[in-house]
Amino acid sequence: MEFYEARDDLDQVEHHCRMLDSEVSSTNLTTLQSFYYKTHIFITGGSGFIGKVLIEKLLRTCEVEKIYILLRTKKGKSPEERLKDQFSDDLFIRLKHLRPNFFDKIHLIPGDIELPNLGLSDKDYQFLIDHVNIVIHGAATLAMDDPIGKAFNMNIRATICILNMFEKMPNKKSFSYISTAYAHAHRTQINERFYPTSMNASELKYIVDSIDPYDLSCLSPVLIGAYSNSYSFSKALAEEVCRTYVNKGLPVIVVRPSIVVSTYQDPLKNWINNVYGATGVLFGASMGFLHVFFADPNAKADLMPVDLVGNAILASMWEVAERRFAETLNDSSRWHDHCN
Repeated sequence: MEFYEARDDLDQVEHHCRMLDSEVSSTNLTTLQSFYYKTHIFITGGSGFIGKVLIEKLLRTCEVEKIYILLRTKKGKSPEERLKDQFSDDLFIRLKHLRPNFFDKIHLIPGDIELPNLGLSDKDYQFLIDHVNIVIHGAATLAMDDPIGKAFNMNIRATICILNMFEKMPNKKSFSYISTAYAHAHRTQINERFYPTSMNASELKYIVDSIDPYDLSCLSPVLIGAYSNSYSFSKALAEEVCRTYVNKGLPVIVVRPSIVVSTYQDPLKNWINNVYGATGVLFGASMGFLHVFFADPNAKADLMPVDLVGNAILASMWEVAERRFAETLNDSSRWHDHCN
């Protein structure tokens, strides 16, 4: 299984998610808690909706060693200011009560996925390679109508850079790329597999680097083709990049959540940090602001609570690492038998 689809495989992952339902203890660690024990985790998109839930879950339920969070200057606030503000959210109240010294495990990495090499200094780049075991890449531009060049830089080039880093890490355990169930929305059915794309990342890079922005914008509809927009197109190509590293035998997983909404119950019920998407529609209707909405009454809304998405991501990273370890043992056994 190359993919872990949160929306379709909840029954399969339910048992593994229970392994993270209790607070961490120094004894009797569950299988998943043992996997994350004393690990160094690098996360992009840590200030986002899913990223915050992942960080809270890891700090509260797993004895991780360090979490390195990539942050950029945004809206006049420095990365340091943004990091401080992030943990003032109600989401972290339970964590602060249970583990008051949790911030000692947080390490800021200044950077920006829109810049070459993530905007990392040479020192930080090498530091991450030397220390990190686990990478969660969730940062992306979510705008559906971004220019192709911007979508390429943020959703594809950044993914290539982080995968190159991961490949160089001597102590790597697992890599998760957070994609979307709608990366291949033009298909009638999406299964747990990689799908061919109309071009690869190298071909798109050549086009982006060779054509001026105006001509590139005129060419965008042709490039996007059957894909819904620049967002789904760039996410699909980023998945294709991940496939090339899977083929190298690296423990890389792609997670495709659908429409992510507020928490179900963990660490608190109905938490959300913004009003947008499906939540915005429900909020507007419940407040009496929204009286009419254009939609297909027979269509299914694939809504997924963010805490279940977080559980699926963490469980799938353990699974791909375990599967790779098992395959390595099998390969070693076959080699040993052949030599004898």
